[in-house]
Amino acid sequence: MKRALGRKWLTLDSIYGPVDVRLVPDLVDDNGESVDGLFLPESFSIHIESKQTSSKRHSTLLHEMMHLVFASARTEKVVEDNEEAFVTFVEPVLFDLLRRNGFLRMLK
Repeated sequence: MKRALGRKWLTLDSIYGPVDVRLVPDLVDDNGESVDGLFLPESFSIHIESKQTSSKRHSTLLHEMMHLVFASARTEKVVEDNEEAFVTFVEPVLFDLLRRNGFLRMLK
């Protein structure tokens, strides 16, 4: 499936190299379903739905960054099978903790 590139939002620095983060209008997954964000391991990039509020956009970025961590460190099948459930469970709590403690101020 050919994806719209949208516009570049930022570049994350990771131990695996740069991660391009793009804001994409009307973002859909491989099944054609609307999604808030996608981590694309084939291009080592993150796409974020551009029509979200700033806070939701940041939360989605954190969610997709967690998928990047799993993709980079995947070692066990049990982790792969439960990745989405784990990320969805942990992300809101981690996002709130980071926000409350000023770690998200760098995101504009």
